[in-house]
Order: sequence, then C-alpha cells, then structure tokens
Amino acid sequence: MNKTDSDKKMDPEDSIWFYTELIDFYNINGLKSVFVTFDVDWAPEYTLRRTVNWLKENEIIATFFATHSSPILKSLKDTNIFELSIHPDFSKGADPILKIQDLLLEYPNALGSRNHRNLSGRNYSDALRQKGVLYDVSKILWSQPYCQCVPMYNGMIESAYSWEDGTHLELGIELDLKHVPVHKPGLLILAFHPVLFDLNCRSYEELKLFTSRYKPLTSAPEKEFNLAINHGFGMGAFSRQLLLYLKAKGVKFQVLKEVMKPAFEIECRRPRFPLKARGDHEYRV
Repeated sequence: MNKTDSDKKMDPEDSIWFYTELIDFYNINGLKSVFVTFDVDWAPEYTLRRTVNWLKENEIIATFFATHSSPILKSLKDTNIFELSIHPDFSKGADPILKIQDLLLEYPNALGSRNHRNLSGRNYSDALRQKGVLYDVSKILWSQPYCQCVPMYNGMIESAYSWEDGTHLELGIELDLKHVPVHKPGLLILAFHPVLFDLNCRSYEELKLFTSRYKPLTSAPEKEFNLAINHGFGMGAFSRQLLLYLKAKGVKFQVLKEVMKPAFEIECRRPRFPLKARGDHEYRV
C-alpha cells in the first residue's frame, strides 16, 4: 500500500515542511484546517460582543489578539472555543517589555502575539521571549502558499499569515471568494478585525473616516457606531460569507495554540539551537 504524504517520515532538513509531525495542519491534500484570528485594535465592547456572539452562533472557533483590557474578552478565558493572545502596539516608542507586560497582566494565559502594524524585529521578539510568549504571527505573506511553523533564532515559533480583511479592502480587491487563498497548501491563517467585521465598510477610506474620529476607539458611542454601519455588501458581509463558505466545506476551525504549542514543544527537543541560546527562561506552557 502506498503511503500518503502525511504518512511519510520525511527529514525536516530535506522537506519544504519544517515540522513534518504537524503536516496534517498544512492542507497538503485539500482544505481541511483553518485558523481564524481577530486583531482587536481597540474595538468597543459592543462590537466585540456582536462579533463573539456571531462566532458562537455559527460554531466558529477563533483566536483573539487583544490590544487592551476587555470584559468581553476576559469572559472567554474559560471557554474551549476561543484563544486569547496579545496584540501589542510598539509604534508609540514605549519600552516593549512594559507594553507586553501590561497586556499579559490582563491576559495571563496568552501564548502568542501578533504585533500591531505587523512590526517585527529582534527588539520586539526578544521582549516577547523574555516575557514567556511562545509564538509570533506578525508577518503577512499576502496570498502566498506554504505558510508553516518555523523556529525563530531565539527558540520561539513563528508563522506568517496569508490574508486579512483590512489589506484586502485597502488594496481595492474585489470582494469575491476567488481572491482569498483558501485552496493553497500550508497553514491557512485568516485575520479579521472586529470593527471592520461590524461596520461592514465598502472601502478602506470609509473605515479610516470613522475610526479617526475617536481616540481611543473604545470611546466611540454605540449610537454613532450603529449609524455608520453599512447595511449593503461590504467587508463585514464578505467576511461572514467567507467563514460560512469554509464551514459548509466541512473544514476544522482551530485556535493557533493547537499548532504553535506542539511546534514549540518539538523545537525544545531538537538540537538545532545551542542550549545557551535558549537561556534559562521558562515559557508559559
């Protein structure tokens, strides 16, 4: 009997897949596994509530990357259908350690990070590692295949993601499912934003016109927000269409720690890095 690709014991050094133990996550024989993520971006509580309720009603599992303290998000910590990780904003120049530490005080079980504005670099990665974060998904490889878990220089795990709602809208791409890379091999990590999911904007300019009025965005009055909602076909409606299409295809929705934590544990057993490169740091596993 011929072995399938997922049955073969491949040497990671000779394969395009770094951790072949995780190959079942990589959709190499058709779309099976999807990771839905939300960058919270200071979304008001009423927007988070509506987003979470829609996900629950449609039985869609997701990972939230939090920017601030949120009672709605904290209420999800004991559920097994949502993961809470952090979305630190390093663009304002404050000490990265302090920003990460503040978010971890709010979400002490967070294992991952996606940095706001996709900022990356050793000063941020080292700060994340120092505070015990296991994985980073801050890089976007737009519409590219073969996204996967790979080890970082400091022992953390990272993966790129290949699609997000805001970039799709900003690029002016038609709101059609054919423009979302759902049938390419690799980890399928999709990024959404609760405010855009709820406002249902037709253009990136429309989104910025609203969000620029409120500093912080969490202060936006619900009445004014509701008046700004587009009731036609916009990015929010398209995002729902995309998620329901994936559900109808029978994919398995998963949270990121289900693939990132095993990758980290595998990496801890590999002799790829000298022990001194790992240090004595205890990760929060």
